[in-house]
Amino acid sequence: MTRNDFAKRVAALAGVAAAGLSLAACGGSSHNTPAPVTVTPPPASLESKFGANFATDYDASNNSTPPHPSSGDINAVDPTAQPIPLHS
Repeated sequence: MTRNDFAKRVAALAGVAAAGLSLAACGGSSHNTPAPVTVTPPPASLESKFGANFATDYDASNNSTPPHPSSGDINAVDPTAQPIPLHS
């Protein structure tokens, strides 16, 4: 292999590498990005607004053992608060 053949091969390899790099830099940019999906949680039930375990005790069957209420099961009554609508 002569020096001239070696230079031609290096030049050809450099050209192929440059073409590959330019195509890689241009490709793959998609502007069809999907919009983010926002999921809103369902509103809280009426029973769960009254305390931590009030809803559990409210939904218990009639024949179950009566629960022993603990601190935090039922919210304190605030006479100045806005009334909660019973039928929404």
